[in-house]
Amino acid sequence: MKYRKILVTILILTLTIITGCSETSEEQRSKPPEKAITIDDMQDKIDIDNIILTKFTKTMTATKGDFSVILAMKDTVYDEFQTITTPYYYTILLPISIENMVVEGVKSIPAQKLKKLTTDEAAKAGIKVNSQAFAGEPYTFFSIEQSVEWNPHSNSSPNLEGKYDFAIQNEDFVNAFYFSDIQLFVNGFNEKGTY
Repeated sequence: MKYRKILVTILILTLTIITGCSETSEEQRSKPPEKAITIDDMQDKIDIDNIILTKFTKTMTATKGDFSVILAMKDTVYDEFQTITTPYYYTILLPISIENMVVEGVKSIPAQKLKKLTTDEAAKAGIKVNSQAFAGEPYTFFSIEQSVEWNPHSNSSPNLEGKYDFAIQNEDFVNAFYFSDIQLFVNGFNEKGTY
């Protein structure tokens, strides 16, 4: 009698566990799989005309270069943009080829993060937040930073001169957006309208 009670208890516990597991796996099967966001999705969601490249800075130390880009994006567009996360990389393309970087011991530290700026932070960074270029529409500002380091024994001396392109890319270096020559875009923005 005692053993029968133990066996019945074990049987009930086993059935409870099996039922619970099958319900969990059924829930997992019924959930629709999450759709991976592609570069094409990103291009479809955001019109490049809704992004303004507002500032580009670069600083050089003995063996390291730091770059920063500040972009402005319409609030409505940014609301969609911020849902797109990894595997996207926010990358400044350097004025030195990847082949030369490998050969000459130059290490690029890719920009994989963007920092959302408040309007006050953007203004402190030198952005004319009330510029006519924004046409009175609410914009979100964000900064993207990247660094490059030269090997002290590199054949090429540290130098930041050249044309800088900017792209938002995936890990295979496929572009979602591409600005050829950052400085031209920044200069063009600063020349628009009166402040």
